[in-house]
Amino acid sequence: METQPKTAIMLRLHELAQLFNSMDPSPFIDRDLDADAEEYIVNWARELPLGKPLELVIQLSMPARSDRAAAA
Repeated sequence: METQPKTAIMLRLHELAQLFNSMDPSPFIDRDLDADAEEYIVNWARELPLGKPLELVIQLSMPARSDRAAAA
């Protein structure tokens, strides 16, 4: 069975914290997405063909802190 190629939605961020709502008091791993990040991802996803596999690719210019990366 041949797998369909995935369509990637690319996010280029300075640091991982930009992806999350800074006002959310939850621990980092449980935080809500930043509203602007969510809108960007959803708008791009709506432009893609229905039923086609998606992947979210996050490129960071600064490496994630090791304590946060381990928790994810």
